Amino acid sequence: MKKAIFPLVVFLLVILLPTVAMTEPFGIPPLPEDEVRENKIYYKEGDVSLEDMVTVQRTLYLEAPTALKYHVYWVGEGASRHPEITLIEERHNETTATYTFLYRPGEHFIMEGFKKVVTNRAGKEIRREYHNMSHPLLDYPDDLIHVYTIEYALRGLEFKPGTRRTFHLWLPPATIVPMVARVEEIENIELFDGSTWPCYRVEFGPDMTKFLGRILGRIIQLFIPKYVFWYDTRGTHPLIRYIGPMGKVNAIGVPTEIYDTTKIKPHPAEEQ
Repeated sequence: MKKAIFPLVVFLLVILLPTVAMTEPFGIPPLPEDEVRENKIYYKEGDVSLEDMVTVQRTLYLEAPTALKYHVYWVGEGASRHPEITLIEERHNETTATYTFLYRPGEHFIMEGFKKVVTNRAGKEIRREYHNMSHPLLDYPDDLIHVYTIEYALRGLEFKPGTRRTFHLWLPPATIVPMVARVEEIENIELFDGSTWPCYRVEFGPDMTKFLGRILGRIIQLFIPKYVFWYDTRGTHPLIRYIGPMGKVNAIGVPTEIYDTTKIKPHPAEEQ
């Protein structure tokens, strides 16, 4: 039944996406100066085979990361002070994508723009993009979050079971999807290296109630794969693990990605 309902979900998203209701922007999450985090990426199903994938799945896989490194900076002084986030993504197709996310000064986590540079194995630039999110004609909602920075926005939640937050997810170049996140519980997470981390579990996914109403929307959401973040209960609550469908989009039959933190500075235990 799950496979049968996916086409309906995709159809409804395509038909109804143009309507974007404004919601409150996120506050600045607790981001320490000069935070660095690295991730190991693997698949719940084990090794995956390109031969077993349809074309769209192969495309997702080739551009999916094999490793990620995040770095948080704070830029400017006084009223102009704001965070910047860089992300270096090593991919299956042997390219490297470097993202730089820029935010407005002030008390809210509002993306002003971001740039993306892709290089090949020899270090030669093969693609460059820049997205200006602040142009008034674009009229983006203030709670718009790039798929790669959801983890930071949700890091500012009140980590209390039952806490919910709606927001808009941006999938470049032009897709905006209403999402809903919910804090579930505290769990002890064992990473691939055997270490154990006390974490808050946060689940999120498309908010189908925006399209189909409260009752039908909640029924449909039962058949949509979940995305899950686990945030450390200590310090400034950095992300420790992520699990979700490959490519961070709901495509049928794709493997389940697991991102485990391998290095983090400052360590959350040191921030207590």
